[in-house]
Amino acid sequence: MAEATATAGIRTIAVLGAGTMGRGIAHVSALAGFVTHLYDPEAAALAKAVTAIDRNLARGVELKKVAAEAAERARAALRMAAQLPAAVAAADLVIESAPEDIAVKVRLFQEVDRLAPEHALLASNTSALSITEMAAATRRPERFAGMHFFNPVHVMRLIELVRGLATSPATLATLHAVGRRMGKEIVLVNEAPGFVTSRINALIGNEAFRMLQEGVASAADIDKALKLGLNHPMGPFEMVDLVGLDVRLSILEFLHRTLGEAYRPNQLLVQHVRAGRLGRKVGRGVYAYDERGERIAGEPGRRPRARKRPGYAPEGLSGMKRKVSTGQAPPSTASAPTYSAAGWKQPKNQRAARAASPCRVSMRGGSPGSRVTSKESSGAASPSPTALRYASLRVQQLKKARCFCGAGSRRSATRSLSEKKRSAICSKSGIGLRSSRSTPISRPRRNPASASS
Repeated sequence: MAEATATAGIRTIAVLGAGTMGRGIAHVSALAGFVTHLYDPEAAALAKAVTAIDRNLARGVELKKVAAEAAERARAALRMAAQLPAAVAAADLVIESAPEDIAVKVRLFQEVDRLAPEHALLASNTSALSITEMAAATRRPERFAGMHFFNPVHVMRLIELVRGLATSPATLATLHAVGRRMGKEIVLVNEAPGFVTSRINALIGNEAFRMLQEGVASAADIDKALKLGLNHPMGPFEMVDLVGLDVRLSILEFLHRTLGEAYRPNQLLVQHVRAGRLGRKVGRGVYAYDERGERIAGEPGRRPRARKRPGYAPEGLSGMKRKVSTGQAPPSTASAPTYSAAGWKQPKNQRAARAASPCRVSMRGGSPGSRVTSKESSGAASPSPTALRYASLRVQQLKKARCFCGAGSRRSATRSLSEKKRSAICSKSGIGLRSSRSTPISRPRRNPASASS
């Protein structure tokens, strides 16, 4: 009874825009018993809207969710209008559903404010833009509010009722009652960029595109994961195809300007819009659709991962590249690159210097012809396997610290360890190390007794 009293002054509703959302709002408005004028300047859009509304009503009757008599009354209550004055002349409530462009909406409401009756309430179906800014363009900001419906309107039960800076409590109460009569649940939201749902949903959808771009999973598998794992009725890509990729991009751009970098649109989404892949309404979005809007089977929605350079892989945090075996024989030419024992590619200008360097390391048990250092003695025992492993690790650390001479042997001593510290390390590891000075230390004579043994 309270709702009937609150909506007593609302008999005729004008819906501006016969797109996906506009025709859905007209559907629930006519089904709720309001005389509904659906306006669009394009005759093709109006014809498509009539077909879609009739099909959805028939489907509701078939599923026994709508009585046949109610469907017929809704068809009779629906009017099409190609001229704005004819659509709003007798309206008690005007609901705008134009594209998500603040300049377009402001100009439209300026015309509606001039043409509509003085008592008429004005509402915008925007999903993110400023209600206060649109209301300020009219002479009735206190009778202006946001009514954010959700797609598909005849299925989704929520309306976000948005309070602008000057919206009066009486306006909110009347619009709340209208929404309840349409069979919707209402949440009251104070104006903020993105309201509640668009602000969260934009982040989810944008992150889904980022995962698709990175090759984390296919679009179909991402949708499946959110539906089965998080109990979402639709996956993020199914949702964006239904809403429209251009609409989602417009929302993200607005939220990026107002809320910061967290809402920067993903480049893959931008590319889809530039390519004309706007969703179901054009037959191609993330997925492909037929003339009836049904998804074509076999469309995986997959974006392959970028291929890495073959034969190379990153080596930890150093940012250097390490050779990876590709199953091919190495080239036999003399100019072919050489690699150290650890697999590092040696620069050309250092190979000769390293080969002739007076600072060489050898361990007992090495290959024939290896040089013997001053720390080796004929009577010393061979290092244990543990000492050898430790020595190998320390050698690698010393190389990285540029302790070994080569092309950089004459650099400042401040860039290498001290002679005393290097000697201590090599003594502990059981290996010998020559001085890094330019003058080599003379080789000690070998003990004849140990040599003969």
